Amino acid sequence: MIYITGDTHADFSKFNEDRFPIQNEMTKDDYVIICGDFGGARSHDIQDGILNLDEEEKIYEYRKRGAYFRIRDYSWWDLELPTEEEMQNGINNLEKANYKVDYIILHCCPTSIQTLLGAGKFKKDYLTDYFQKIMEKCEFKKWYFGHYHDYRQVNSQFVLLYEDIIPLEFKSIFD
Repeated sequence: MIYITGDTHADFSKFNEDRFPIQNEMTKDDYVIICGDFGGARSHDIQDGILNLDEEEKIYEYRKRGAYFRIRDYSWWDLELPTEEEMQNGINNLEKANYKVDYIILHCCPTSIQTLLGAGKFKKDYLTDYFQKIMEKCEFKKWYFGHYHDYRQVNSQFVLLYEDIIPLEFKSIFD
């Protein structure tokens, strides 16, 4: 069996036996996929931007007003985002499969789904736009994603996960 969950942010208490009791029946043939952040920093900490270390006045101002930001090469690294080459590799693999897959499991979602979730709260970027192009071209059963710290069945295909751990193949309320 394959199970799936959202962000952990270095808090793995969701895997405690009392919260995930099915693990007692799991074998080495069973898996849990985390479609989100593992570490302590939260990706939402950048909604006000990414600053450079030498922007001391701006850093001070942002901290004073409680802004959500990170500092390049100190608390955020460019390697957190895929390169153009890595994104093209994703497209190449989808082309090999004729844009037909069973599941898409990512940290984020396409721009249009993000807009539905946040009503303008979240900013689109080149990654959500990339996922938008994939969504428009690809046939898939479900798209699982974390990132937004909530649990929602957006529609019959898109499932936002956070603390819940669910079977990969579950019956949707839309089915």
